[in-house]
Parts: sequence; structure tokens; C-alpha cells
Amino acid sequence: MRKENKRLVLLIEDVSTLSVLDDEVVNAVEPQDDASLCDLTSVLGMTEQAYLRLRDNQYQRVAGSGLILSFPKDASAASWADENAEIDRFIARYLNAARLPEPQVALIADHRRLGGDVSVSACDDCPAKEACHAAFGSVAFRDTVVGLFPFRPGTAPYLLDHLDESQTGVRPTQRGLLDHVTKPVMRHVDALDQGDRHPLSLPIRRKPPTDWQTLTETYLGGWAAGDQTRLRLLVEAWTRKTKAPDIASDLKALLEPFNLPEFSAKAADGGPVQPVRDAPSGAKAPGVQATGGDTVVSLQPVPAPIDAAVQKRLTDLINRLERWWSGETLETPRDYQEILLSFLKGALPLDDIRSPAVPAQRLLREANRGSIRIEDSATQAVSNRVSFAFERTQDSYDLIVALIHHAIEGRGTWDFPQSERYKRIVARWLRNHQRAMLAALDPVGLSTTVPIKHATKFLCMSAIIERRAELPRDTSAALSHVTSTEAMKLPTVLTDPLRKLYNDLPERQRTLQSFLVEETNLPQGATGGILVIDPQVIIEAITEARSDPSIAPLPPDYSASYWKSRYQAFEGLKAWAGLPGAIATEREAIGELVHTIDHVLARNGFATGGNYAGFVDFIADMARLIELLKLSFRWPSTDTDFFKRDKISDRSAPMARVLANAAAVAEGTNDTDVLLFDPQALVEVAAVVERCRLLIEAANAHAEAKLAHMIGEGDPDALESEIVAELARVTGVAQEVVA
Repeated sequence: MRKENKRLVLLIEDVSTLSVLDDEVVNAVEPQDDASLCDLTSVLGMTEQAYLRLRDNQYQRVAGSGLILSFPKDASAASWADENAEIDRFIARYLNAARLPEPQVALIADHRRLGGDVSVSACDDCPAKEACHAAFGSVAFRDTVVGLFPFRPGTAPYLLDHLDESQTGVRPTQRGLLDHVTKPVMRHVDALDQGDRHPLSLPIRRKPPTDWQTLTETYLGGWAAGDQTRLRLLVEAWTRKTKAPDIASDLKALLEPFNLPEFSAKAADGGPVQPVRDAPSGAKAPGVQATGGDTVVSLQPVPAPIDAAVQKRLTDLINRLERWWSGETLETPRDYQEILLSFLKGALPLDDIRSPAVPAQRLLREANRGSIRIEDSATQAVSNRVSFAFERTQDSYDLIVALIHHAIEGRGTWDFPQSERYKRIVARWLRNHQRAMLAALDPVGLSTTVPIKHATKFLCMSAIIERRAELPRDTSAALSHVTSTEAMKLPTVLTDPLRKLYNDLPERQRTLQSFLVEETNLPQGATGGILVIDPQVIIEAITEARSDPSIAPLPPDYSASYWKSRYQAFEGLKAWAGLPGAIATEREAIGELVHTIDHVLARNGFATGGNYAGFVDFIADMARLIELLKLSFRWPSTDTDFFKRDKISDRSAPMARVLANAAAVAEGTNDTDVLLFDPQALVEVAAVVERCRLLIEAANAHAEAKLAHMIGEGDPDALESEIVAELARVTGVAQEVVA
């Protein structure tokens, strides 16, 4: 691009949604003195929270070389969320654009750039327009009418107002309206068309519908529980009626579109839903100002005076804090603890960080006010839980003052006089103390990488045992084996101590893999699940395991205090402390089996040890012996068929290698050799040798019996020769007489 004299333009709508990549993106677009690169223009959008997380040096470089355009959460934005009709119009515009073809959307966009509003409606050619608008309502943009299906007037404002901000990433903003209300409802309607009748789940604060019991008993006879659940949400958000007959009448027209059964009792027909209309030309609602064309904007409201009760509460909190700041004990600290805890839960960017790990982040999400430890408080937190320390410093004092005004004067918002000054105080405190607050979630004085490496080394050993092979030299292949969740086939062992450990291996593998994945998970947004892990520490541990596969128990400090549950997976490794002893016992058993085989070979005059060429000779002689027994003595086939059936002669060389390997393992000192060795092959060799030994002993017994018979009654072969000779002689004499 530099050679073509072109400029690269990079536009990112919201860099903060890139989770752990946000810092890298900001760093990547910083100006560089590299003449080989083309010119770069970058526009990075980010939330205010992400902006406040920028380090001072990043902020200075951005401010010094570029332009920062801020869209604060001002009164006009707040008024949007407070104006039901405006929210309905917003929803209508969105639904209309989603249903129109692209050329008509472009026409509307051009019209709006000229100061107009929606000029084309997707409902115009719809055959169900009249019935749909009567049941769900519509929004009139002068002469253009847009249907609200699947919403009704007031439904979207209600759901937006009841979004549960305690859930991660849920906020009552335009994006929140689209992501957490509009899109889920539209997906639910599409699913209903496909026959999916599961209830709609929204991140809202639910409240019991009015007169629900009467409605259930009268109109929902025979309804399935799932259908009742879906109707319950409609009663909450799709109607403002409060009596069961009125609710049934108002929602009767919605039953078929939402794939719900008919009411079990007769309900009156409800009237058509009145459309949402623009204010008459020239008319101004309270607090708004016409700006020309069809556009209406909100005026900045004059702050309402603080009522006496709020002022009293504010003064009390500030006065108690002032006395604490002057050296006295902080009275009733729970008031301040709750404010600080709420602030930490909302301000610390848990969804966008690598460390602390996800299990540690749960400690903050599950924390209560007892976790806030304010210096010199009348009561202190219980020590056996995560704690966040606030010392008596200027920073702590300024932060608490700012948060008191936010909680009391602003009623949980920054919409109050001098709020900008307090926001800057909070932002500065976050830049200076965020790292310490996050560090409090991890074990005090303990490395969080040590358990990860312990778990990885155990999983490396597990992979070695299962595969009976060293880890692949290729790191990605080794990582694949370590994290594989395929069912494990337990290997053969000779001794009970090692067998007991191997029987425990699948469960240890499962729990430690879960631990490993959670500790290295890189969350991709609030509900992204486990999609990406950071393998750096795992790869380091794999490298270490290649040279030292030993498994040491975690230090006991990891089983203490509030982080004990985080490392619960390692409790099952206590039995594995006996692995060296179990390996030694297994090595002895391998040696004993080799010794038994050697004894048979040596007894029959064959060499042992080395490459076990004597074993190959032994098998060759056994083949000749079996042929002789079958030919001369008609030996039973049940004793000899195994030799041909199992191709013992063809397998003699591999069996000799198994024996040589087993002998080396038995005489060695490397524990890994025992883990890599498969005793099943040795057991098979021992079984062959044992059958050969039994056959040799049977043949010897037969030969000895025959020899004893010959000693007592003479050699049958010699007697036969004498008889033949005598017959020959007799025959000769007879021939002479005749002559």
C-alpha cells in the first residue's frame, strides 16, 4: 500500500468487545517511525469503562497524536430511556429496517439525512396489516405507519426499564435494548414458527403479575406449564391491565401469534391497540425543544432540588466519614461497605482481563459486604473470605465521598450537580488501585502459575501412561494430548499399588482438565463460555515435564483460606504421592517375571540377557521338539497346536525384544521407563515360555517312562530286530531242506 501511495483506514465499532485483545489493538495503531509502512487512519470506539482502563502512557500518546471524541452519558441519553414513546419509535424504526430490502432502507436513510423520518413501511403490502396493527399496535411517522409486532406500545420501554443491571454486560442503553430485548424476542418468534415452544428468557427483573392466580384458575385450565410461563411474560410486559378478565380480553388477540392455546373460559374481544403518534407540529412536550423538520430533542433538565430525607442521609454519611478521616472509628461501616462493594462489582473489568482467572473472579461476584475491610471500622470482615482493603488515605476518602454522592444524590447515576468532578475522582482511583483490587482475588503470597504447572505435569504423565509413549516433540500435538477429553483406556499393570492409582486416573484427569481450562480461560464477552484458553503456562509446563515428569504435591498453603475451594481438584492427588513406591513395586514385579523366564531358558541350556538371542534359539528348538513329538509319539494336539496357531516361531524375535526391554526396565532407575513399559507383552511372553516348559516336562516324563520300560523288559526295537533276524534265518533253513 505504501508503494501504491494508499492509506489504510481501520474502523472498529467497539474495541472493548474484543476482550483481552483491546490493549493489543490500541498498541498496534500507535504511530510508528517506519517509512516502509503506509499511512494509517484508525477510529477505535470503546465504552467509557474501557476508556478509563487505558494506562496513562497510552492516554498521553492517543491524546498527543490523535483526537478523542467523547459521547458522555448525558441528560439527553437518559431522557431517551425515560420516554416511552421515543423507545417505541426506536423499536419501530429497527423492526421496519430489518423487514425492508436494502434499497428501501437506503431511501429511508437518505430521507433522514435531510431531516425527515421513516418514509417507507414494510407493512404497506402485508395482507395481515390491519389485524396485526389492531392486535400489536403501530407507530405513525406522519403519514407512514409501521407495525410493532411482536411488541406492543409500552412493551419495549417496560422491558428496558426492568433490565437486570446486576448481570454482567446488561445495561439500559440503546445497545442493551437491541441485544437483550429486541433480538431475543425476535429470535423467540422465529423459533415459534419452527415449532419451538420453549419459554422466552430475558435478563430482566421479574415481578409477579397482578391477579395471576385468578387468571390461572379461570382461563388457563389444561394449559401446559411451559405455555403458562410464556403467557406470564406477556401479562407482565404486553398489557397494562390489572384484572384477570381485562387481562384475558387484552391478550386474547396475541394467543395465536405467540402459538398459545385458547383460553379455557370465554374472554371478551379486546379493542384495537391505539397507535403511537408524533406530537402535533409546533407542539412541545415538557422538557423538549423542536429543532426543525421532524426532529425533537430533549433539553437538559434543571436539576431538581434534593429532598429533605435524601439531604439528611447524604449529610449523615459524609459527617461520619469526616470523623473517620479525622482519626475516629468509622461508625456503622456497613453503609460504606455496601456502596464500595457495589462499585467494585460494577467497575472492575472482569469480562475483559486475563488475570485473575475466572474462578477467582467468582469471588467478587459472590462477595458480600463483609469482604470490604475499611481501616479502623467499628466492625471488621470475617477473615476467611476474599477481602478488599481500604486504608485511611486521601484516595480512599475521596473515592468514598464520590460514591456517596453517586449513590444518594444521583440515586445510582451520575446525573447530579458536580458529577463530572466525582467521575474523574473515581476514574483516577481505578487507574491507581484497580491492579491491587484484582490481585486481592488471588491467593495471598502464592503463585497462581504453580498449580497450573502441577496440573499440566500430571496430565502429561497421564498421557504418557495412556499412550505408553513419550510426549510428541511437537508442542501443539503434545498440548492436544494433554487436553484431550476422549475416554481413557486403562493400561495393564502387574501390581495392586499401581493398579489402584491407574483406576483413579480417569477421574483425576477429568477434574484437573476442568481446573486447567477454567484457570486459563480467556472469556469472550459476558456469556461467551469457554472458547479460548491462554496456553503459555501449559506449554512451559509441558517442556518441563519432558525432562522431569515427577509430580510433587501442592504446598499446603493452597488448601487454606478463601482460595481453598479454587484448588479443590488437587485434593485427589494426595494418593499419588505414593507413585514412586508403586513404580518401585511394579519394577520388582517386572524383574521377577523376567527372572522366571530366564530360569526356564537357563535350565534348558539357553543363554539369557543381552538381546536374548538365546530365547530365539529356544523357540526354534521347541518347534523341532513339537514336530518330533507329533511324528514319533503321536502327541496330543491340545498340547502343541498353540505353537502354530499363535505363530510363535514368527514372533520369536519381537518377543526377544520385549524380554530385553523388560530386563532393562527391571534393572534401571528411571521411573518414566516403568510408565512407558507395557507389561501385557511381557505377560504374553511368560505365558508362552510356561507352556513350553510344561511341554518339555511332559516330554521328559514320557521319555523317562519309556526308558524304565526298556530296562525292565528289554528294548522293543532290539527285540524286533532279533525277531526279524530269526525269521530271516528260519526262512533260509527251510529253503535248504526243500532243495
